[in-house]
Amino acid sequence: MASDSGGSPAYIQLGGDAVNVVIYTAHWWPGLTYPTSRAFFEAFQKRYNRDPDYSAVQANSAARAAVDAIKRAGTLDRQKIRDAIAATKDLDTAKGLLSFKPNGDPTYESYLVQIKDGKVIAAPE
Repeated sequence: MASDSGGSPAYIQLGGDAVNVVIYTAHWWPGLTYPTSRAFFEAFQKRYNRDPDYSAVQANSAARAAVDAIKRAGTLDRQKIRDAIAATKDLDTAKGLLSFKPNGDPTYESYLVQIKDGKVIAAPE
């Protein structure tokens, strides 16, 4: 078992056979077929000539949430932006639909995935 950083290309490369069949939870993985995820994945590959990792997807989703909140707030006032972020419901991101709980925690899908032969795949049920 590992955290979502288990899908890091460096972890997989450095771990070699020792990390084969490691299972971990993630909020995103390269095989996710969600349309916005696929579009991000393909655009990232084209621009950087490599697959995105979890950090790239997380950064992209956070930036989308910030830009969306600023647009909805209609101002750069920090409190109004914060309130707009808190009110975010089902924002379409590379990780899937993003919302926030009243306490500020984000909500989105989680997946059980594993490393097999150097690739991240859906974990067997």
